[in-house]
Amino acid sequence: MPRRKKAHAVPQVEQAIETFKDKIIQDLGLSKPPGDYWGGIPSSQCGLIGGMMVKRMIEAAERSLVEQGIAAAQAGFRQELMRGH
Repeated sequence: MPRRKKAHAVPQVEQAIETFKDKIIQDLGLSKPPGDYWGGIPSSQCGLIGGMMVKRMIEAAERSLVEQGIAAAQAGFRQELMRGH
């Protein structure tokens, strides 16, 4: 019986996640299974791919938070400068 895919919080993200997974697979020097059937792939390889995906997503989220904090600080600084005039 085919396995059902989990619904994403943002439905449009599915293709981006597949592209991201393909990039991780390539970076790890692995190859995607024929026909996209993962049943014959060792769990250690699947775990390595999933773990690397999570690691990179967390890194991206951390960078985004830092950038948002910097942008907010800059906006606050500009606002205070404008108040002074």
